[in-house]
This record gives sequence, structure tokens and C-alpha cells, in this order.
Amino acid sequence: MRWAGGRRARIGARVAYSIGTGSVDLRRTGFAPVGRDIYCTVTTDAPPSG
Repeated sequence: MRWAGGRRARIGARVAYSIGTGSVDLRRTGFAPVGRDIYCTVTTDAPPSG
């Protein structure tokens, strides 16, 4: 994703398997089974605000 000012962001999502067995990239599977947790991350090249 590209933001104003030329900054970039990447949104990642992983679908959890059964308890204690790990997770898989949502882009790889293309779906999330009912009842599974989805863990999201965002990375960007924008400087921290503050």
C-alpha cells in the first residue's frame, strides 16, 4: 500500500492453527476457517510521530 508523500505500508496476517501448532500466512491459504484467530502486523517506512 502506498500513502501520500511516498510512504509505504505492508499489512500481514496469519491464521492460527489449533492451539500450540503454529500459524500460516493468510495470503498463502486465501481464507480463514471459522473459529480461528487472525494475527495482523503492519510495517511502514514512516518515521515515528511524537
